[in-house]
Amino acid sequence: MKNKVLFLTNYPAPYRVDFFNEWGKQVDLTVLFFESTTEQTHRSQEWFDKQYENFTAVFLSKNIRFRRKKLCTDVIKYLKKEWDMIISGGYAEPTQMLAFTWLKHHHKSFFLEMDGGLTKEENIFQRTIKQHFISMPTGWISSGKATNQYLLYYGAQEKKIEFYPFTSLKEGDFAETEKRKKIKKSDLKTKLGISEDKVIISVGRFSYKRGYGKGFDLLMRLALELDKQTGVYIIGDEPTQEFMEMKKENKITNIHFIEFKQKDELLDYYLAADLFVLLTREDVWGLVINEAMMCRLPVITTNRCGAGLNLITNEKNGYIVPTDNYIDVLAIIKDVLPNDRMLKFIGNNGFDTIRNYTIEEMVKSHNKILTNKQSTEGA
Repeated sequence: MKNKVLFLTNYPAPYRVDFFNEWGKQVDLTVLFFESTTEQTHRSQEWFDKQYENFTAVFLSKNIRFRRKKLCTDVIKYLKKEWDMIISGGYAEPTQMLAFTWLKHHHKSFFLEMDGGLTKEENIFQRTIKQHFISMPTGWISSGKATNQYLLYYGAQEKKIEFYPFTSLKEGDFAETEKRKKIKKSDLKTKLGISEDKVIISVGRFSYKRGYGKGFDLLMRLALELDKQTGVYIIGDEPTQEFMEMKKENKITNIHFIEFKQKDELLDYYLAADLFVLLTREDVWGLVINEAMMCRLPVITTNRCGAGLNLITNEKNGYIVPTDNYIDVLAIIKDVLPNDRMLKFIGNNGFDTIRNYTIEEMVKSHNKILTNKQSTEGA
């Protein structure tokens, strides 16, 4: 008989659905969602093109609204059932807070799973609330060393933190990438209409803080400083009018805005590029870092990017810079981009780092945590 697992999360992000479908082959998995895809107006509905195949998807409906948040009171009836493992993917939603409180009161074990975490300036009330809920679980599941530090800061117990390789990539994605790398980069550029000698790409949404959240304003500034035979491609969604005017007024001819691309199309851009740059001002993780490293692209990102902090060793498999540090980014680009040997060295090291970050390995990690939990409780 399969182990029964309950997972609480906000909405069915495609990378999560891939994981649930894969894990659901091995456990009897029920996932409680607090929000539907139609409520995620900041996301293209194409992004949610996934099927719930091997797990039971439940969209909670009995809710009380708190501005943009909602408390789904029907979560309790699911918590009352018998489960071999309960995991919450986060702690900050009112429904998760209710679940934590109920589980703690009824002395039931549960895990808090964190993709990442970034500490920031906050008042004593905000910090106390975080400490209260983050310290509640009986175990924690973390995406790496930087996430561990975040959890410990808010009261997690170091000996009860387990690791899992957070990713959106499957084994098949690695195989397809290696297969497609055999295509000449010049042929890919022709296919995509890229004319520049060197290519920098960034992937993200202008809808995230109007483009400033992902640091696209800094990329615009960098493009002005770079040789016109270095193209900068921002891929994700439609740019705001402000960025279109910025490009026109400054006559930035080597920056290009590319609309949302499905994974297969996006892979061609990664493989046609020479460097990946994500100058985010805050990303709890940033799965595009995983994707770029899989494609053996050197990565430059900031110290407010969870994936960078967890995966990158500076100057070995990528580069970490302080947010808004335009000067350092420009210096790194000018140093690395003309040096094909360095690009290959950094890119290969990045690939070696990310090679085991697959959905399949995520499942193995969760199965191991489940087994450890059962053996501990049975001792």
